[in-house]
Amino acid sequence: MEDARDAALLSRLDHMSRASHRFERDLAVMSGGFSLFIQYFLTMMPDIPSSEADVKATKGELLYNEFLLRLGDVMSSGGRTIKNALEDVMVTDSDYVSEEDLAALKSTDQSEAFE
Repeated sequence: MEDARDAALLSRLDHMSRASHRFERDLAVMSGGFSLFIQYFLTMMPDIPSSEADVKATKGELLYNEFLLRLGDVMSSGGRTIKNALEDVMVTDSDYVSEEDLAALKSTDQSEAFE
């Protein structure tokens, strides 16, 4: 009886350990990606004339507040922002070729393509 309980505890600890490692990995990927984005943004950002600085600062504050509201909505609904972002930028075969084209390619004899 104690062996079964110990095995269950060890199994649960193993699952928790793996989840912790996945979380650390995901956090490292997001942090690295965010730092690259910031570096790129700051490198490519044009200089702002001093006459437009106040207008740009006000607009920046409005955009930032809108960003926070949208992020709050996504997080409160249980959304996974990184997953959604990756789905938006990842490319699959179907983005280039239709399913019918892929089926036709799979059904043809590969030796015919080289004749």
